[in-house]
Amino acid sequence: MKFTCPICASRFGVNGASLVCVRGHSFDRSRDGYYNFLLSSSSSNHGDNKEMLRARRDFLNTGAYLPLAELVSSMILKYTEGSCALLDAGCGEGYYTDIFESRLRERDNCASVSALDISKDAVRLA
Repeated sequence: MKFTCPICASRFGVNGASLVCVRGHSFDRSRDGYYNFLLSSSSSNHGDNKEMLRARRDFLNTGAYLPLAELVSSMILKYTEGSCALLDAGCGEGYYTDIFESRLRERDNCASVSALDISKDAVRLA
């Protein structure tokens, strides 16, 4: 998947553990393996915290929203025919991302799923 710089929209190149655009804007990979593209750093905590995410995951694991996940998965399969790449923007703790990726792999055996979230804790859990 190709990403563009959120500052100037130029394509990123990889330089070691950093993504660097042609204009020199650089984003470093964290030790947990994610890139933070947020431009505002007024707070170090963005999005949901660990407790909120664990509570959500516990609830989702009851299966209460599985019919919704399956419906969305069927739509993804319908509209991505011939492609096996997906971006889950706002992935939360990864419940839906896991299901989407599983259904794509069942169909294509080559799914490439990327997930983004504003919460560091969410990305770590996903």
